Amino acid sequence: MKRLNEVSRASASGAGVGRSRRLSLYAGTILVVLAFAVTAGGLAYLTFKQIGNRTQTLDTVAQETASLKLYEDIRSAGFAESAAAASYLGIPREQFLDRFEEARASVEASILDLRELVAEDDRELRNVEELERTHSELAGTYDLILASLERGDDAAAFQAAEDRNLAAQAERMWDALDAAIVGARADAVAAQTDNDGSQRSMDRFVLGIAVAWTALLAGIGLGVYQWVVRPIQRVAAASRRIARGDIEARSPITGPGEIAGLAGDVNAMADALVERSERLNDYLSKNLEARTGQLEQANAALAGSEQRVRSLVQNAPDLITVVDIRTSVRYQSPSVKRVLGFEPDEFIGRELSTMVHEDDLQALLAFFHQQVSKPDEVARVEVRLRHRDGGWRLLEMSGYDRRQDVIGGFVLNSRDITERKRLEDQLRYQAFHDSLTGLANRARFIDRLDQALKRSRRTLKPVAALFLDLDNFKAINDSFGHAAGDTVLKEVAERIQSCLRPGDSAARLGGDEFAVILEDLEHPDDVQRVATRILDALKFPVSCDGHEVFCRASIGLAVAEATAQTEADVEALLRNADVAMYSAKRRGKAHFEVYDDSMHLALLRRFELLGDLRAAVDHGEFFIQYQPTVDLRTNEIRGLEALLRWQHPRHGVVMPDDFISLAEESGVIVSLGRWVLQEACRQMSQWRLEAPGLEDASIAVNVSVHQLLDARFVGDVEKILQESGLEPSRLTLEITESITLHPGDATMLVLTQLKELGVRLAIDDFGMGASSFSYLQRFPFDIVKIDKSFVQHEDGNGAVREVARKVIELGKALNLEVVAEGIEEDSQLAELRGMDCEIGQGYLFARPLDADQVTAQFRRRRERPAA
Repeated sequence: MKRLNEVSRASASGAGVGRSRRLSLYAGTILVVLAFAVTAGGLAYLTFKQIGNRTQTLDTVAQETASLKLYEDIRSAGFAESAAAASYLGIPREQFLDRFEEARASVEASILDLRELVAEDDRELRNVEELERTHSELAGTYDLILASLERGDDAAAFQAAEDRNLAAQAERMWDALDAAIVGARADAVAAQTDNDGSQRSMDRFVLGIAVAWTALLAGIGLGVYQWVVRPIQRVAAASRRIARGDIEARSPITGPGEIAGLAGDVNAMADALVERSERLNDYLSKNLEARTGQLEQANAALAGSEQRVRSLVQNAPDLITVVDIRTSVRYQSPSVKRVLGFEPDEFIGRELSTMVHEDDLQALLAFFHQQVSKPDEVARVEVRLRHRDGGWRLLEMSGYDRRQDVIGGFVLNSRDITERKRLEDQLRYQAFHDSLTGLANRARFIDRLDQALKRSRRTLKPVAALFLDLDNFKAINDSFGHAAGDTVLKEVAERIQSCLRPGDSAARLGGDEFAVILEDLEHPDDVQRVATRILDALKFPVSCDGHEVFCRASIGLAVAEATAQTEADVEALLRNADVAMYSAKRRGKAHFEVYDDSMHLALLRRFELLGDLRAAVDHGEFFIQYQPTVDLRTNEIRGLEALLRWQHPRHGVVMPDDFISLAEESGVIVSLGRWVLQEACRQMSQWRLEAPGLEDASIAVNVSVHQLLDARFVGDVEKILQESGLEPSRLTLEITESITLHPGDATMLVLTQLKELGVRLAIDDFGMGASSFSYLQRFPFDIVKIDKSFVQHEDGNGAVREVARKVIELGKALNLEVVAEGIEEDSQLAELRGMDCEIGQGYLFARPLDADQVTAQFRRRRERPAA
């Protein structure tokens, strides 16, 4: 009974101590939280106050900066206004008015923005009012001067400038602006100074906050370590000892009630582990006998597995051979009969080296040497072994050195890879050759070019690359089908091969692109001679399903000079040849160009123009000039041709040869061509009503094949004619010879629909492309225009003169108008009159003119007597 009372008192005492510790912990926690909240509230109040002061200072700086920016905008706009006024006589009136009004509006808008910004600052508001007054005076003087200039009264304009003292007014405006800017800058500097001081104050305040928080957190951390962290570390140490197997380890029961309870749980867990360890030992003893029986069963299963392995070896498809150090065969699997035609017994005792192809003997010996020197590694070799039929089979052989175990020799595993190697060779050939033409493909070509350049460093002989692209090949596919296109590509490949020297290489890079490598060049002209032979070979037509197809090409040449110090770059050489090829296409196709650095710059300029093209359409940078066509017998004006020009903001006037192809590539040509047609028809209708002598004239507009094949084109032409009021017979659409490469039903339907509208059709630059005289009869043309190269031929070139004569005679026979382009000299005019050519066009009569110059120029032309 006495012992029971002592235990009860001890329990009650322990419980009281536990409650006391928890109450102390709760009270301390509440005090820490209250102190933390009071401190945080005070710091937050001071922080928000400092941030408010800082924000007000930054607002002042921002306003002064914005004010100074508006003053600078007024200065820039004022300069633009003065520059625009000074350029009145140098640019068209409409363009001048746009620039001047835009600059004046910019000055006035900036002054209004500035007035609104400084509305609360009386001193700056007075500066703005003075600036507004001086600009108003200057603007009034400008208005008087511009009104006089628009009336054509230059004297009155100069008198107005003198009477109003334009220079003094401008000086007063700039003085007012300078004074305002000086004041604004001073205010900005003062605001920035205040800002710097506010920043330093803020920095000191933030440092104080950091020190206070650091002290507070340090005190909290010390208490947490003493009451919480240290007891937990003791519990964790006891747990780690128990985890490592020391189940006798125990933890002192200290710390708050919850942590002390955790320590008691860890100790209870250790007691449980001791009990379970004893039960586990009993369990293992009972199951040892059962495990022994299972092991005996596993040994029996292993013996069965060995039997199955032996059966697999006997029936394996690969050859399994065991040889000794002298390669004498000690075991051979039955699969040798299937692979090499021998019975296994015929191999036993035979040295494997006597069965190997003599060229592979050294590889076999090296294979065995590797097995001996590195027994832990698997050695591999490919050798040819003799078949019973006398042929050879290629085997892939891997080996293991098993001389130190029960096998007692080298184990060889051989697989027949003869068919696989044959297939690999075939695939390798296909990987490096074009399947259609049999030429090398791009990968093979680049490898050969790289090898050629490396040889060039040794031989010091240059290497050349030719990049060849077929002209208008897409039209062949579209017109005759891809099968015809493949026939053309194969024929082109054969013709290119026939033009090369021994040792040269040709390749098809893809699509209609071919390339050639020329090595060991003795003379620079060798490259051009090969290119000329290729172009000559491609002059003859290719027969496709009863049709004769002309397939010309543009060739770019690039030469890598051989030096022993510098290694030529494959990609650079190919790129240069590609650039030269594009240059050849831009200069008329069907010829070659040799690369020089200017071509690269031209290509960069072309890419730049391509990027600017769409913006040019949106910004209205295109304009039209007009060149007349003249009756060569009477010197009378028969019509005008609309010629498109691009007023580029950086490059000046860009001619059609430099941007039409870009417009076709980008698709802009359709919308751009529609605008040209609208403007030309509108202008022609106006001339026929207002300009004397142009009542019976017609207008000619160049049309791209891309426009012609657009589904909306015929409808657009009909709508434009209706809106402009121009008679369809007064409109001529000029189409280039490339239309003859689209002889399909769709093309003929479009031309027929245009003829039904009453529009006249002309084939332009006849004689430069792949068309023949038969196309003049097949297509519904009204006019044929002879290319200027047949007019501006060198004296004595009878062949060129005869072509021009034949075109004129054929045109008359087919009841077509014949127009000779490019007439620049009196001798050319006389020659064309001698051929009975009736209509001509060229600089001899007039250069392209702006619309405002056309009427006066045509009047003078009409008064000129016929020669």
